[in-house]
Amino acid sequence: MAAPDDLGLLRRARLGQARALHGAGRITEAAKVYERCVRLGEEDPANELSLQVQIGWCRCLVELGELVRAADVGKAALAEFDALQAQESEMSIRLIATLASVWYELGDLREAERLLDEGLQRASSVRSPTARGAILWNASLVAYERGRYQEALELSEEAL
Repeated sequence: MAAPDDLGLLRRARLGQARALHGAGRITEAAKVYERCVRLGEEDPANELSLQVQIGWCRCLVELGELVRAADVGKAALAEFDALQAQESEMSIRLIATLASVWYELGDLREAERLLDEGLQRASSVRSPTARGAILWNASLVAYERGRYQEALELSEEAL
């Protein structure tokens, strides 16, 4: 059996492998590595590494056009982290932004908007400009799709 430090190193190495594959445009392979991490139970909901795995997998699925599966993965991950009180982190807000973009792509603007409102609330308590920017940018897209052009402009300017 591997020592805890060795397991942590192995988890970080697999995440690095998935990120490298994703960055190289090898999305299918990256998605498989992320999924393998999850299936092997290597994610620890209380730590940031697990959220990175979940977000990466969800983003790969989006890029592969597997939007329904991405929504399922994202919803399950969000519920898991919320249940463990891990929602007060920049990574959880990024997950919300990713999941909202999935619902946007699926055409469910109501669910996307609901998630983005939740994301804005979380971002104000976390005080992360990056996380807030991601939420605001996605909110501007939803506002635009709903025909609220002035609001979309204001949200995109605030995101920038």
